[in-house]
Amino acid sequence: MKNFQGHRLPVLLFGYKRPKAIMEQFARLSSLESRTVNIYLDGPKTTQEENLTRQVRLETEKWANDSHHEVLLYINSGNLGLKEQFKKAFESFFQNHSLG
Repeated sequence: MKNFQGHRLPVLLFGYKRPKAIMEQFARLSSLESRTVNIYLDGPKTTQEENLTRQVRLETEKWANDSHHEVLLYINSGNLGLKEQFKKAFESFFQNHSLG
């Protein structure tokens, strides 16, 4: 991601139940210059999803602790669903960032 008028654009990333996919995104983000990365993780819908969402959360927490970025992590214990998760995340993101 390139700078926009001298600003390093903040990043908004969503995670749910795909540990491999989020790790691929972390690898891409790690190559960027330092910036704010906002990560929103939704909780499991069913008990069968608990293990996958836990893996995503643990990998995300580890990456956040090791990252050169400023990482803001938002974790839902329950499942908001796609529509509500996106609405909540975008509202929060753009309250804190004018660009993104």
